[in-house]
Amino acid sequence: MSSNSRNSRNSSKNDRVAQALGIYRSIAACNERLARGNDVHALTAALMLPCYHAEFRRVASELNHSEQDELGAALERYLPGNAAVTASYNELLVGLRLRPAR
Repeated sequence: MSSNSRNSRNSSKNDRVAQALGIYRSIAACNERLARGNDVHALTAALMLPCYHAEFRRVASELNHSEQDELGAALERYLPGNAAVTASYNELLVGLRLRPAR
């Protein structure tokens, strides 16, 4: 296997994990906005949340076990010790029959 092929595969793996993490950050931002109140931004968040969930599920369904582990570790670094984040992440993954985070 050439190093270009290996680098390309690693790059696409990193891209999928980065994409899932970015979507998850959007989900977290929407949830935070909804928790703050019911202004126009909360309405926008409420409308966008199902779209972000669907996109996260789509991307997460394409992740292999190693990528799931990488995403879980990235989420733990993103909001360390936040049980709500872990529970929300696991809820999304369980629906896909993927491995939940620890």
